[in-house]
Amino acid sequence: MSSEDAAKRQRLAEVSRKKLENLHMFVSPTRLMIHNLPMSMTEEKLKQICRDATGTAAVITECRIWKDTSKLDAKGNPRSKGFAFVNFAEHKDALTCLQKLNNNPNTFTNERRPIVEFSIENLLAIRAKARRAANSKGIKLTGRELSEKVRQQVKQSIGEVHASGMKAMPKFLGKKLRHKNMSRTQLKKKVCFCFF
Repeated sequence: MSSEDAAKRQRLAEVSRKKLENLHMFVSPTRLMIHNLPMSMTEEKLKQICRDATGTAAVITECRIWKDTSKLDAKGNPRSKGFAFVNFAEHKDALTCLQKLNNNPNTFTNERRPIVEFSIENLLAIRAKARRAANSKGIKLTGRELSEKVRQQVKQSIGEVHASGMKAMPKFLGKKLRHKNMSRTQLKKKVCFCFF
């Protein structure tokens, strides 16, 4: 793995940690975010790569590469931003895909290995999406019904994550601190001057 990839991984871990400080954010158990994509990657190719990694029984509900509409390639198509979202129907399929693709040198190239992680979702955005879906179907939901529906989905997704044995983000990233919270008496005992 190149030093640029290692730095990018560290930066993405810090961004994820900052996002999770917000109480409206949570880790999605079925949606993956894939970074370090080649610019020539298409959604069909990415979907096939994910399907090969998980097996043919896996159901991929969404595969979307984010594109920059202000930058166009030679054919006039928007250029890729280098990351994508892949949504699975089940958590076990998403976990299998993450384990097989993350940092795999055979997926793209040895210099640009994929960085795969579970996506961090915004609860407010999910509520808005559920409201739009209900309105398009002609169903009128009150705020309380909508909140309860979204709350059940979030509770179910958190339960799936904990049941699979997935660990939480570490509280501290970086070099190890040996003596983080030393009291003054401990400091005085440690620094003793001997005069003879």
